[in-house]
Parts: sequence; C-alpha cells; structure tokens
Amino acid sequence: MAGLITKKIDGRAHINEQGLIEVNDELIAAEQIIVATGSSPFIPDGWADKLGDTMLTSDNVFELTDLPNSMAVVGAGAIGLELAQAFTRLGVEVTLLNRVKQVAGLKDNDINQKAIECLSHELTMHLGSKITDVGQKVNKDTQTAFIEYEDSAGESRQWQGDCVLVATGRRNNIKQLGVEHLGVELDDKNRPKNLSKKNRANWRFRYLYRWRRQCSHSLYCM
Repeated sequence: MAGLITKKIDGRAHINEQGLIEVNDELIAAEQIIVATGSSPFIPDGWADKLGDTMLTSDNVFELTDLPNSMAVVGAGAIGLELAQAFTRLGVEVTLLNRVKQVAGLKDNDINQKAIECLSHELTMHLGSKITDVGQKVNKDTQTAFIEYEDSAGESRQWQGDCVLVATGRRNNIKQLGVEHLGVELDDKNRPKNLSKKNRANWRFRYLYRWRRQCSHSLYCM
C-alpha cells in the first residue's frame, strides 16, 4: 500500500453519469471503487407505521433499557434465531414466526429438521406461517403489539405481546449511490448482477458486498 494517498472527506457521495464521485463540491476520479456503505434492516411495507414504538430491529434492539415480558420474532434466519435464543435465555417469552418451514437458511432437509427439533426445546415456533396483518393496541398508557397470521394448516391465528422484532433480512445501502453509472446492473434487492471478471463493465467496480454474520454458538439440544 506504499505510495497511496489517503484522504478522509465528510459528506454524502454520489457517482455521476461520467463515473466520477461527487462529494460536496469535489469531483474524484478512481480506477477502482470499494463500496462499504453497510446495510439496513428490511421492513415490510407499512409495518413501521402500524407497529410504531412496539417494533424492534437488529439495529435498535440493543438500545432497550429493560427486558420485555413477551416478544415475537419475525424471521428465522441467522439474526432472528440468534436474538430469539438470546432473549429466551434472558427470560423473555419469545414466539418465532417464519413464512417457510425452514430455519437458518438450511437447505438440507434432514439437517433442517434436526435443527427445528433442537430449537423447539426452548423456542415456540410457528413455521410456514403467513402474516396477514400487524399493528398495536393502545390502552391508556400501555401499548400491545399484535400479529395476525395463518398457520401452516391455514388456520387464522393472532399473537399479542409487548414488542415485535422484525428480522426479515437486511438490504444494502447503495440504492441512491449511482453505481449504475459504472455499468453495474442491480436486481430487485439492489444487489449487483453478473459481477465477474467476464463482465468487464461490472468488474471495474470492485464491490465489497456484505459480511455474513455467523452465530457465535452452535445449535444443540437441551
């Protein structure tokens, strides 16, 4: 890295149609660009307004000053499972909902079933559920969150509790960056497509996409 000039600029950057980085009143040309703008929780449309202060994400859950009595975790990926197990072990009554009968993104059916069996010893799980509505009920000074859903058998159910932790995945923060001006095509989740050495237009944009978080503990039966 010897000979490289490092300069820190505070501002909101954007890549213009000429492929130059615009930040404040400055134009910057670069042969290679590394984008490391992080990610944000994906929130289904309307949920933030309907749930209000009863909604939590992996970004603000650690700002809780006290433990809730009950919590619903929506999403059984790595983040949802990790936080569901953590709060359960802290004494919170946790209910985990997921739209498919799968946990942690496991593709092998036998391993998935074994993981579900292990997790069922400490978690109340409703896998294969379809959420139809969310919201909150306000009674004087208390707020109660609710989730209406159809279970795996197609029966209508409702959960009520203190808060809802939305763990439905994360999306990158490049939507407004202008990477399309570098010849990078994005899919419907704002992820670069065809990013390979064979695609010269995209390869000049060395894209640092994301780190996959790994659970710090193994799944095991109690």
